[in-house]
Amino acid sequence: MKYVIRNGVSFSNPIKDVISVCEFEVNLNNIASGRAERASWPNKEVFIWQRAAKQIARMPTVDMHLLPDPDPELDTDRVKKSEWLIVIGEYNTPSRCIMLPYDGMYGGFLCYYHGVHYDVSGRIRRGSVRTNLEVPDYVFIDDKTVVIGRKKIRSNLIHIEVLLS
Repeated sequence: MKYVIRNGVSFSNPIKDVISVCEFEVNLNNIASGRAERASWPNKEVFIWQRAAKQIARMPTVDMHLLPDPDPELDTDRVKKSEWLIVIGEYNTPSRCIMLPYDGMYGGFLCYYHGVHYDVSGRIRRGSVRTNLEVPDYVFIDDKTVVIGRKKIRSNLIHIEVLLS
């Protein structure tokens, strides 16, 4: 007897309910140029920022030797499309600091409580923290849709044949 199982079944992947907790889809149509939106992700806050051309243009001029992170990253290494920055907006889990976008000395993010300043790439520029804001896994489905928590585009149809004797 031969069975065909379709639409999202794979023996090596977690069940659909587990995946849905770990990833979510964001419609980018409502995020204006130069603005950021917050989204809740399990125990984390994610910022999706459509950076304006003038914000992006400043990033190549940053002197990498001046960045406090011991492993600094180029702006191009932190984004998949130059206009979209997606970062986890908290760095200190116990105190649950909330980052404020478009603020601070570098026009990126600011934690008022700790006085930590990030640039528009989410890179640490000033303050007691020495690491950049984390970039989560994400993938663009099309020009106006992103799935956060997913590393790559999955096929809509997975075809598995199960043979029973």
